[in-house]
Amino acid sequence: MKKGNIMKKVRLLPNIFCFIKEGEAMKTIRIILVLLVGISVMGIGLSYAQPRIPKESIPIDIPSDMKTYIERLYSSDPIERSNSVYYLGQMGERAVPAIPYLKGILHDNTLIERTVAGGTCVVPLGMEAAIALSEIGGPGVKALIAALKDEDQSVQVRALVVMSEIKDSRAVEPLIAALKDEDSYVREMAAGLLVETKVKDSRLIEPLIAALKDRDPGVHWRAAAALENITGKHFGQNSKKWHKWWEKNKGKFPNDR
Repeated sequence: MKKGNIMKKVRLLPNIFCFIKEGEAMKTIRIILVLLVGISVMGIGLSYAQPRIPKESIPIDIPSDMKTYIERLYSSDPIERSNSVYYLGQMGERAVPAIPYLKGILHDNTLIERTVAGGTCVVPLGMEAAIALSEIGGPGVKALIAALKDEDQSVQVRALVVMSEIKDSRAVEPLIAALKDEDSYVREMAAGLLVETKVKDSRLIEPLIAALKDRDPGVHWRAAAALENITGKHFGQNSKKWHKWWEKNKGKFPNDR
């Protein structure tokens, strides 16, 4: 586990995980603790990654500071990679040329330990890359959407987590698909993400009502909490009440709030 030297405003997640973002901290979600366990269970292992594009292919006509940070993504030093990811994210739309290189870092499972007010925070470097892509804006979000179909499940998880935290309607369909996934872990994760999501879209309501009948108890209680978050209503895990309310109100609920 490597220690970082950048102090960023964060909100700690239970025990080990946090998201790192300048300014308003990304909301915490209770299910994230599963991510580290998931890495182990899925046999991914803790390994580092580099951009999949040859270093020699970095454009020579991009700003020198951006070129330097992209070059450092190839470093064997995880702190150097982490700092570069952070600064590329801070560039916002200006860092669009860096997107293809950041996509490779989504696969980086190196855990970065950061000392923050209140304790120690640990985050996978690949999650930092996902956050950086979202900070770049539209083109970065498109890269996250593509990452939802990556063969590496840890990359899918990171993209889905960040997509649920940005108010972007493009997150809706991937979240609905995750709620219907064959893997109960994925369904539970998706429902957990929606407990505090900023995406308040009516298309999520019916799949969440259906999830109240999921065979996995961890899915239906999270689905109930997600429905309360999205609608402001409180019917617990009573699928009949939710269904009755939705039949009366589906035409009144805005598509995206």
